[in-house]
Amino acid sequence: MRTRSGEVIDRALALVSPAGRPGRGRRRGPARSAAPAEGRVNVLMPAGEGSLGDEALIFGTSELAARARRTASFWLLGAAPSLLDRGLDEVRDSHTIVRMALSRLNAHGRSRAQGADLIVVGADTISGDYEHRFLAARVEALNHASAAGRSAKLVNCSETRAPSTLSVRLLGGLRDDVEVWARDRDSQERLLALLDRPVALAPDVGCLVTPRGSGRFRPPSDGPFAVFVPNAHFSAHLGLDEGELIGAWRDVIRALPMPVVVLPHDVRGFPGDVDLARRLTAVSGAALHVPTDVHDAKDVLARASLVVSARMHACVGALSSGTPTVGLEYLEKFRGQFAWYGELGRTVPERAVCDPDEIGQAVSEVLQHDRERWTVPSDWFAESWL
Repeated sequence: MRTRSGEVIDRALALVSPAGRPGRGRRRGPARSAAPAEGRVNVLMPAGEGSLGDEALIFGTSELAARARRTASFWLLGAAPSLLDRGLDEVRDSHTIVRMALSRLNAHGRSRAQGADLIVVGADTISGDYEHRFLAARVEALNHASAAGRSAKLVNCSETRAPSTLSVRLLGGLRDDVEVWARDRDSQERLLALLDRPVALAPDVGCLVTPRGSGRFRPPSDGPFAVFVPNAHFSAHLGLDEGELIGAWRDVIRALPMPVVVLPHDVRGFPGDVDLARRLTAVSGAALHVPTDVHDAKDVLARASLVVSARMHACVGALSSGTPTVGLEYLEKFRGQFAWYGELGRTVPERAVCDPDEIGQAVSEVLQHDRERWTVPSDWFAESWL
């Protein structure tokens, strides 16, 4: 007997022709979906409240929607009522829109979810590093919106060099008029090769988040300071126990050329970045700041003289503020994003993310460049997915 997860994946795979998809050439621009409607657009997010990376995607998209004079309804994993108090127009539970795609929604709910264009923010969820059911349900939701005559887009995506076979088959099931947008040129090239369909390009939308301090941050000195951003996923990803990871990053922090603040960029109980940050400060002597939200985090990143980060959206927050940044590569999504910012940043490959010497070399390189007031170029989103 098939499980519920299996049924979702089977339905999505049934959309792929056994003979394969017809060739469409390697055009880089998107195949245009239905013309975007004026007004409301549903935006289906990859995670929920507390992941500051996802908050960066939410509030960056909100800014982009405001520029396009559109109202964005954000659909998250689980309820997040506190986000309504922070300027968003509407926040809903994404399980509803996924049930819509699976034809398990009542008439009122179907009308609410189906009556607007649909944008799925792919981020790093399209390569098979997370549940395939997660991707399958989103492919169905996009196809459902497209079949109903709505504009449907899979946007802000990263693709790895070796995605799972099943994830590629699922993406191959997207209707031809669903637009696909990569967030870096490496991912664009990989998706062009894998899917043989047009793929458009725009930088990660998290760069549009505005910094806004909470008033709680206390710099560790009157002079320059650095920020270190940990990632609790690294322990399992690198095959290290947490003690080894803490020991390695303690040495990295101690080797930085200025006082350090450890800043977790995910404040949920899982995967445990806050606990990891506290343990790092206890053994390294660094200060700790747990941000209240993504705006508070970006304020600290913007005020720093250097950022070393194992979380990509912390890197985006720092780079888009003009802060020299070293990224500790994870899931092959850093290098392509850093390419948008030129000499302001360097990435350290996965094999060296616990190596103080290699990280120190990258730090020395980014600090050679004079920091300038930096703003997101206006032409980055001149043609965007909203």
